[in-house]
Amino acid sequence: VQVGGLEAVDSSIYWVRTYFSPCIEVFCLSSSDYGVTWKDTKLSPDDSIASQSPAISCDGEGGIHICWWDFIRSGGWVGDVLYRRSIDNGATWDTIQCLTSVPIADSDYDIFALGENVYIIWRDTRDSTYGLYFKMSTDRGETWSEEEELVSLPNNNSGNFPYIYVSKNNVYIVWEEWKAYGVQEIYFKKGKLTGVEERDCFANARNDRLQIKPNPFFQATSISYELSVTSEVSLKIYDISGREVKNLLDSFQEKGSYKIFWNGRNNQGKEVKNGIYFCIMESDKKEKMVKKILLMK
Repeated sequence: VQVGGLEAVDSSIYWVRTYFSPCIEVFCLSSSDYGVTWKDTKLSPDDSIASQSPAISCDGEGGIHICWWDFIRSGGWVGDVLYRRSIDNGATWDTIQCLTSVPIADSDYDIFALGENVYIIWRDTRDSTYGLYFKMSTDRGETWSEEEELVSLPNNNSGNFPYIYVSKNNVYIVWEEWKAYGVQEIYFKKGKLTGVEERDCFANARNDRLQIKPNPFFQATSISYELSVTSEVSLKIYDISGREVKNLLDSFQEKGSYKIFWNGRNNQGKEVKNGIYFCIMESDKKEKMVKKILLMK
């Protein structure tokens, strides 16, 4: 078994890895009940070519994004980065996509997803040079941007084990380089994404009509808000990564003042960890109010 990665969102757990079946193939083992029961799904194609080194990232909204390395087009020790997604928590899976334009990638890559956006980085050897290449999707992996070289590498001992993280349109990557036998160095690079609209729950938000008391709180807190017009209202709690924790309200409300309570539990009724959360109220009349909450137990 070759372990690829482990992700967990609320009660769901996803473990991607490879094993012989009869060739080396990629499987996703998933549970929707905190690991009580499990389902195994084969993701790689039915062929005699080994699929290796899978990576996984969940977008926090039911999307599971998995990529792996395959040399079905090259027949050698370089190949393609293949990708497959589910947008319904693993109930069904879309068809496999090949993300590399030419089959010269190796098995060093990473994937990161958040909301609608998915990002992938890999190492390949096009034009007899080594580089870390990047691709992104703004529609949960439905379509992808053109490949872009982020880092030009000096030799084939560079660019090992790249990792990527994206926040507020900033992209952060780290990788390893071998300088001599037994001597490795870690490199870091930061860049700015352009042409990408990242959903920001905290921009252009009015806070004057949203009040939370007590704050910080220990067991429960009251959330008071005022609507200037009659509208459909959504009131939700998010963690600092932007993932929904608790849906407190989704309903039609008349103009006026309201109060609702949050007891520090998530949508599954489980107590959440201490830390910073965000209460976000939105309406169909383009009203938006945000407050930061500190939970201490």
